[in-house]
Amino acid sequence: MEPAFTGDVEYADRGEFEQTYLRNYSLVFGYLRARLLDGAWAEDLSQEVFLRAYNAYDRFDATRESSRWLLGIARNVLREHIRKLKRRKEITWAELILELEDTLEEEGVDEEMMRMTNICLSRVGSSGQQAIEMHYRQGLKMEQIAHRLHKTTGAVKVLMVRVRQALRRCLESQTGGGAP
Repeated sequence: MEPAFTGDVEYADRGEFEQTYLRNYSLVFGYLRARLLDGAWAEDLSQEVFLRAYNAYDRFDATRESSRWLLGIARNVLREHIRKLKRRKEITWAELILELEDTLEEEGVDEEMMRMTNICLSRVGSSGQQAIEMHYRQGLKMEQIAHRLHKTTGAVKVLMVRVRQALRRCLESQTGGGAP
């Protein structure tokens, strides 16, 4: 995929931004693509990230790493997107990833997050995997999951809490960010 950026004439003196864009487009797109099931949304949100960055480029601290700055913007754009489309199943999967990232309290979570999440997911029991899949990927409510798993709604809620805790602990151990 070829990144395309067209800036306003008013900002023509910001030629360095084009280099920042070209160096970081794949990183930003990859970050968003790993968190969304729809590649078109990842493309659209990537463009939104760079538009915001371009408009705020005069406030960018050149001593900071541009990739971290852009990933911070991408994270905010993704959060706004999630709020707008709360009911869609691909958004609930992105919410889980963001929730786990928040737990780790990392500013610059890289592309390893999805790989580690999948490893950690494979370590929880099959009913936990099913419950996570049904809730975050299929968008089912707790009552629907309970019916499908032949459990009470309360048991499914407890299961979900335990699975999220197990995922959090596993991810912390994978990244070395565990509690002291």
